[in-house]
Amino acid sequence: DSVELPGVKNLREDMIIYKTIAQNVQNATLAIPVGFDKESVASAWECIKDAKKPRLQVELPVSTIQMEYIYHVKQAVMLEKIAELTKEAKNYCDNVEFSALDATRADSDFLVLAVQEAEKNGASSVTVCDNAGVSTPDEIADMVAMIKSAVSIPVYVQVSDRINMGVA
Repeated sequence: DSVELPGVKNLREDMIIYKTIAQNVQNATLAIPVGFDKESVASAWECIKDAKKPRLQVELPVSTIQMEYIYHVKQAVMLEKIAELTKEAKNYCDNVEFSALDATRADSDFLVLAVQEAEKNGASSVTVCDNAGVSTPDEIADMVAMIKSAVSIPVYVQVSDRINMGVA
């Protein structure tokens, strides 16, 4: 089981809340997204470092749409950012998850490179996300099979139910 916290918005306020949660969650992993720079990784860690089972989540987009229009970077820069943040998170915590946001709209070759880069830099698991919510169960299964053949760490899926097939 895992409890997933929202990312840190206001460090002072969130730290009080998240530290309280961290001290009280006993039987589940406590996960928190790390943000987009090294300082935010440190802030996220400060919030959950007292958890019994902490996890830092590196959540970055892998689709061209989100990389270029939301983060204003190209594939090469995103690979560098994946490596940088995963390595930084690993300095704090053994349990590091890489979440490939908008994976179902990503170029499949780049998606494979992204998850391999995360694994190479310390990710202990990968989650591929269907943010658009327009993939069929077979498309998700094919994508997961492709990713599983490219890495040796566990691969998880976060689906959207936009077209009412999330459960499938």
